[in-house]
Amino acid sequence: MKAAAKEFFHVARFLAVDCKADLNITAATKAAGSFDVVRFLVEECRVDINVTGISGVTVLMTAAQHGRILTVRYLVKECKADVNAADKFGDTPLTKAAANGHFDVVRALASEYRADVSTVTNTGTTPLMLASRQGHADIVHYLKDNLR
Repeated sequence: MKAAAKEFFHVARFLAVDCKADLNITAATKAAGSFDVVRFLVEECRVDINVTGISGVTVLMTAAQHGRILTVRYLVKECKADVNAADKFGDTPLTKAAANGHFDVVRALASEYRADVSTVTNTGTTPLMLASRQGHADIVHYLKDNLR
């Protein structure tokens, strides 16, 4: 997996530098699993990480959904990504992390970056409900203790 991520970084660099390709938010969202690629796209290609695609998904949402804590921290601390941004379904980085069982990401978003733990999706679902439905007991207990 690391080899694939490293190879993707070289491909992204080649496209941006050698081919002068316009690597945009779609590329950044697809690369959210690779910290080096996201950092390259932000710092070298000047991709605006708060821009969304048609569905409203941000790079931060994708990183949170896949448990990429290093990328999440970078996007929030360095890039000032909106921790409460919602897509067209009302999902936020926190709902995506909670539903997918990424405790470290949930804790960082809720405690360090003050994401709204009471946020509700368009279907009336909270991060607590999503974690509970998926059987993520550690997240359920954490969110219960940190509801504000």
